[in-house]
Amino acid sequence: GLLGEAAGSGALSPSRLPPTIDPSWVGRRELLGELEALATEAQTAAAAGRAARSAAPGPPTFLRLVAPAGYGKSRLLAEAGRRLCARDVVVLSGRVFEARDPAGAWRALLERAAAHGADPERLAAAHAALAEAADDEGAPVRYERVARPFLEQAARRPTGILLDDAYLLDSAGAQLLIHLARAGGGLGLVTAEQPVEAPLATALARPLAPESRTHTLADLSDSDARALVSSMVPEGDAAEVERLADLGGGSPFLLVELTREWRLGGETPRNVLEAVNVRLERAGPVTRELLATLAVAG
Repeated sequence: GLLGEAAGSGALSPSRLPPTIDPSWVGRRELLGELEALATEAQTAAAAGRAARSAAPGPPTFLRLVAPAGYGKSRLLAEAGRRLCARDVVVLSGRVFEARDPAGAWRALLERAAAHGADPERLAAAHAALAEAADDEGAPVRYERVARPFLEQAARRPTGILLDDAYLLDSAGAQLLIHLARAGGGLGLVTAEQPVEAPLATALARPLAPESRTHTLADLSDSDARALVSSMVPEGDAAEVERLADLGGGSPFLLVELTREWRLGGETPRNVLEAVNVRLERAGPVTRELLATLAVAG
C-alpha cells in the first residue's frame, strides 16, 4: 500500500528551512488538457443557444477522476476550478460527506449558484424538493426541480459543477447527477471518486446511462515527483530531493506531507503515520484531546 511504499530506513539531516512553502503544480498534463477541452465544449454548447441545443443536444461534458486516497484528486479539482474560471466558466464546487447528510453537497452547490445570480424562486423550489425527500425517506427526489437552477445558470453562461468525493453520493444523489449529465447544454460536470463500488459507479454502468469520460490517476512519474519535492525545497540539495521523492512513492499526498514534515525541522518520517504522530505531539495535550473526541464522534 501507500504507507508501505513510504516506509524506508535512514533519515536526512533535520531541515533548517522555513517551515512552510506551497507545492507547485506538476504532472497530470494529459488530464489538464481534458479539462481545457471540457471548458471549450461547455462554452460551445452555451454559445449554440437554447433553441439549437433543444433541436440537437450535444454530448454531455462529464469527466470522472478516479483514484485511491492520496493521489491528488481534491487538488486536481481545485486546479480545474482555477483553470475553468480563467476561461470565464462559472464554477460551482461541492464535496459529498458521509450519509448523515446526503443532500448537503447539493444544498452547498445551490448556495454557490445563488451567489452567481440564480433565480431565488427556482432556488427555493430546489431546496424545498431536497427537504421533502429528507423528511420522507420514501419520497422520490424531484430531480427536475433541483436541477433547474443549475441548467438555467448554464443557459446564461457556461457552468461547471465540481463534486469531490462523489463516490459517497447516495442513490438519489447519483440519479440527480445523471439527470444533470443527460441535460447537456453549457453544463460541465467533473467528479472525484475513489475506485469502489458505489451508487454513482453502479448507475453509470447501466445500459442507457449518460456518456462520461473516466480518467484513472496513476502514480506521478519519477521526474514529476522530484519536481514536486523540488518546488517545496528549492534550497535543498539533490540528495534531499531524491530521498523525499523516493519516500513518497509517486503519491502527491505522501510527497507533500513528508516534505512538509521535513521542512518543519524533524528528521524525515518513515511514513505518514509517523508524520501524523509527530504533528499530534507538537499540537499539545488540549488539542490532542479535542481531536480524539472529534475522531470518535465522526
